[in-house]
Amino acid sequence: MMIRNISVGIIRNARREIFIAKRSEDVHMGGFWEFPGGKVKAGESFQQALFRELREEVGIKVVHAELLGTSEHNFFEQHMVIYFFLVEHWYDMPCGNEGQQVRWCPQFDLAIDEFPPDSEVIIHQLMSD
Repeated sequence: MMIRNISVGIIRNARREIFIAKRSEDVHMGGFWEFPGGKVKAGESFQQALFRELREEVGIKVVHAELLGTSEHNFFEQHMVIYFFLVEHWYDMPCGNEGQQVRWCPQFDLAIDEFPPDSEVIIHQLMSD
């Protein structure tokens, strides 16, 4: 079974709002909200992948990121490991660089049923923070 590592950022501002993006309808889990990020490429650390993905996907330059937790799931022929990083320090304004719908959501208003199941554990963690 192939292992796929994913790094995602929980971009949180000073008002404790989280920046989220909506997955395109034509991809796996389309229509769900997600924390921005993506696949770790060969030779990259999890943090390097996060910095690259957030620059490409939402147009920010991350100053610092802290690992909050991980989630593991089997999906078809892949074992996915998702690394969730808290990002509270960055440059530039996050936006939908890839045309995706984006918004700021108050941390305590994150709705588990609007996210893919692999985000459930981290949303519970954020709700208790």
